[in-house]
Amino acid sequence: MRLLPTATTFVALLGLCVPSLLANTEIINFSAGQSLPASPAPASVPRNWPTLATLRAGANELIREVVPAPRGTVRDALCALAEQSEEGETEHRCAHDLWLGLDLGEPWGRYDRFTLRVSWPASHPADIALNVHPTSSRHLLARVRVTNEGVRAPGDTRPPQAVPLVVVLEPLLLGVLPASVLPVLLFLLPVLGVAGTVVLPRVQKMVGRLTQEARRELQAAVSPDDTKGGGKRL
Repeated sequence: MRLLPTATTFVALLGLCVPSLLANTEIINFSAGQSLPASPAPASVPRNWPTLATLRAGANELIREVVPAPRGTVRDALCALAEQSEEGETEHRCAHDLWLGLDLGEPWGRYDRFTLRVSWPASHPADIALNVHPTSSRHLLARVRVTNEGVRAPGDTRPPQAVPLVVVLEPLLLGVLPASVLPVLLFLLPVLGVAGTVVLPRVQKMVGRLTQEARRELQAAVSPDDTKGGGKRL
């Protein structure tokens, strides 16, 4: 019997430890100091942006519901009419997008790279457009635009169901690792270490012994007469 190599077994154990996530995710990584492209254009930035809900250290996650735009809506045109109609007004009003402030100041001042993650249930087929726009030093705006990707049944005239969004902002450790993943890694590393050095060798030895015993029993079960009569030996 061929046993799995230790490295492959580690991967198998890791897959069992990490639960399956029945959700979709859109991610954008960015630098606090880099010059980001004007996406979206400054003209589309809501005039009330200083009062927007803001993600920051200690309050880096929020949940919002956004009504998706109809299927087939051109992404660049999404909420464009709403933006044009708001000239002279002080608030941004579009049911299909969400604006958020991103405060990268203290105690996150020592980090340069960040990740913004938007997750939503897989039961809500939607396309998410995620953009980041700088406003000042270590303060940015994030825009989330939602478009429906589901196919409606003929005759279904119900209004589209709002999509619940979970938005998370966090620094990237060493520029690549989300901070929320670190506790999981710190937990898994000793578990996998113990499994690799203590548990797996014992399991492999026990399985090998059982395999040898089963092979001997099968060989003993073959009658000598059967072997002389042309029977095949195992």
